[in-house]
Amino acid sequence: MYNCIGKRAFISVLCMCALALQPLLLAAEHSQPPTGPSTPLVQTPLQGPGEFALQEFSVFEDEYEGSLGYQLTGGQRADELQNEPFAALKACPKLKSAKPLYGKITFGDFLFNPGDTVTRYFTVDESQGEGKGYDTLYFDLNGDLDLTNDAPAKRLAEPPKGADPQDSTFFDTLKVNATFPKSGPAVFNIMPVLQRYSSDYQHAKFVVPTGRRGTITVGTEQVEAILAQGMAVSGRFDSKLTALIFDQKEDMVPCLGAIRKFGDTLYEFSATPSGDKLTVRPYTGQYGELKLPGGDKIFLGLLMDKERMINVSDCPTQDGRQLVPLGDYAPIRLGIDSDKIRYGLSADIAGPGQQTSLPLIYAVKIRHEKPFTLAPGKDCVVKFNSPTPGLLRYRPGDQFKAEAMLYSPSLGVMISSFEDKSKPQDEMTLPDGTKMQMYASIDPEVKIVNAVGQTVAEGKMPFG
Repeated sequence: MYNCIGKRAFISVLCMCALALQPLLLAAEHSQPPTGPSTPLVQTPLQGPGEFALQEFSVFEDEYEGSLGYQLTGGQRADELQNEPFAALKACPKLKSAKPLYGKITFGDFLFNPGDTVTRYFTVDESQGEGKGYDTLYFDLNGDLDLTNDAPAKRLAEPPKGADPQDSTFFDTLKVNATFPKSGPAVFNIMPVLQRYSSDYQHAKFVVPTGRRGTITVGTEQVEAILAQGMAVSGRFDSKLTALIFDQKEDMVPCLGAIRKFGDTLYEFSATPSGDKLTVRPYTGQYGELKLPGGDKIFLGLLMDKERMINVSDCPTQDGRQLVPLGDYAPIRLGIDSDKIRYGLSADIAGPGQQTSLPLIYAVKIRHEKPFTLAPGKDCVVKFNSPTPGLLRYRPGDQFKAEAMLYSPSLGVMISSFEDKSKPQDEMTLPDGTKMQMYASIDPEVKIVNAVGQTVAEGKMPFG
């Protein structure tokens, strides 16, 4: 927070490290096709698809603990709760609590299919009076914006078997009827959970209480496959954001829409809407080359096109070239190693129902035998999240929070980290168990001056 001096304050960001970025981060462009005899790109072994039956199970079972249990029961989080009803609501029940909680949640695949979502409202009451605890939840089950004509959910006397009861209030399971704009009607069960983090802060999440599981064969391996609707509830198990977990192991991209590696082969997965069948297919398409300037290498990479997500580390290499299945990709998260620095790129992906400040741009165009050179460089600009652009006038004594980023408009990503490789720090364990060396951050120097050039405040503004 900074105090303003004078009638107007201007913000000047002195991103000294941006000078170091420029020789490394060139404008993204296609390089020329290679000359001379072409080297055949890796071909996936031809294997037929397989279809496997899955059975229903409770996501609260005791055997699923730790991070896996969280993936199954973490549920989809609602928007921030408030104490006043939303203007969109037509009718609300008469409540006993002096501080009722109002919320809304947007169901659907917000990432792969953002136009296919449904928003519902709810309120939580203390029916026994102020301070007696939130015990009644009114949810707009039929979507008519009237919270008075749906049966309320009551607080459970005991949490579901296997559920973590700490600071959590569980409610009766609700049956939601929803019609999604693209995928059509869906009927699904959700269990509301109110979680308390402090005396004045709590949030609501909605858990689909059942998943699907079974033993399947992928290539030469037999694994247990688990389907669950976690971070994005859509009422369908064929949504690409449905969690897909193998052998209870963590994965960088544990969702149905991700290409996964088994042995030396990439596989794609799909499920029926009810989740009773899971289909496995080897990727049999062609590959193209993804290059970086100056010999830089990707050590961590998630790319997404409009149908799938892929971990670059799972993709094959050939003759020192990084190969990727053909497609138009948006960079979701990339970690890039240079000779002396390491830098990160990240898309700004908001949760369901929230607005994304940086749209996904599918600018990484992988073509057969036409290498694509990736680097978000000369077009990098300083972008302010706070203060809001155009509202830079303050009164004397006002305080404001300054937040900025280096942003590449051509790729739709921000520079999320910038590290000095000569200064190693602790190691970090990635979701797949891989150890990653961390380095000291190189942070931009920020100076705030007033209209007459006097320095009001200065300091470092870390990336990310």
